Amino acid sequence: MVMVMRQVKYGLLFLLLLVFAAGCSDFFSASLAPWAARDPADLIPDVDAGNVWELVKLTEDDPDLSLELLKNIRGAAAGASPPDQAKLWAAGLTAAANASELGSAILRNLRGKDDLNADGIRSLINNALNDAGNLRAAAAVLEQILGTDPVTANPGFVNAASAGDLAMAAAILLAAEAKQSGLSNFIDSYMPDPGSLIYKLAAEAYGKPDVSGAIKDVIDGLNLI
Repeated sequence: MVMVMRQVKYGLLFLLLLVFAAGCSDFFSASLAPWAARDPADLIPDVDAGNVWELVKLTEDDPDLSLELLKNIRGAAAGASPPDQAKLWAAGLTAAANASELGSAILRNLRGKDDLNADGIRSLINNALNDAGNLRAAAAVLEQILGTDPVTANPGFVNAASAGDLAMAAAILLAAEAKQSGLSNFIDSYMPDPGSLIYKLAAEAYGKPDVSGAIKDVIDGLNLI
C-alpha cells in the first residue's frame, strides 16, 4: 500500500510539473548567446510596468537573463504604484518560471519517452530537477516577492492571480524543495504545513472560482493542504 501511494504521488508530481512545462514558453537555451557572454546583470535595462512584458519575452530563452530580470522586477515592484505592482508581479511569475529552467528540463527529459512506467517517471523527475540549475535561486527570489509569511503573503499578487498562476508559483517552490531535500525523501516525508507559503498558495488556488478539476486533484493527491 505504501509503495502504491508513493507511485501515485510520483505520478501526481509529474502531472503538476508537466502542466507547468506546458504553460512555459519554448525551450530555453543551455547557455548565454555569444553576444551575451558576460554578466547577465549588466544586460537588463531598468524595468517598469510599461516594458516588463517585452523584457520577459526577450529573455525567455535564457534562464540566467530571466533570473536577473526577476531580481530587477523585485526591486521595481517595491516602489511602484499598486496597479503597476500587479503588472510587475504577474510578469515576475513568468520570469521566475523561465529562470527556474524547470519547464525546459521536463520537456527535454520527455523527448523519446512515449511509454513511462513508475520507475521512468521517478527517473524523469529526478533528472529534470537536477537539470534545473537556477531553480532554487528563482524560488528564493519568488519567495522574497511573495513574502514567506503565509498570513501576510503578498495580498496584491494573491488576490489578482488566477488559480493557474498560484499553482505555478506553488510548483516552483515545491520543486525547489524537492530538489533541496532529495526527491525520494521529499515524497516520503512531505506533510502539509499551514505555516508554509506552498500551503498558502495551494489553498488560495483551490478556492479560486477559475480553479480546474486537475489542479484540485493534484493538490488533494499531494496533500498540499
